[in-house]
Amino acid sequence: QDVLDKIELFNDNIFTDEMKTFIDTSCGDGQFLSEVVIRKMERSNCTLEQALSTTYGVELMEDNVKLCKERLAGPNPTMKILKILDKNIVCADALTYDYSFGEPVGIEKLLGNWRAVKQVVTGSREYF
Repeated sequence: QDVLDKIELFNDNIFTDEMKTFIDTSCGDGQFLSEVVIRKMERSNCTLEQALSTTYGVELMEDNVKLCKERLAGPNPTMKILKILDKNIVCADALTYDYSFGEPVGIEKLLGNWRAVKQVVTGSREYF
């Protein structure tokens, strides 16, 4: 709650604009993302589907990804909600994930340059 309050101090419409995108690159079981979704719904009066469609998470541990999806889906998820979560909450290494979430968003070029630096620094020969 405290972190979200501080974020809101810097951008007062961060939760009232239903099109604002949030990403947690180490989302764990979804505690932080669930609070983001709740605030978006409360402040922008958007639906759960709308709030989830602009909320993304990457987590390395598969069991945490499952817990995160369950937490965000709520007690009676629709198929649409489950599809959104399958696309937006992924099990991957946050340092190597392409962050397109299945859709090209233009960030691939930037991350491609970062991966090249990572390969030089770490000696990794992996190609993504």
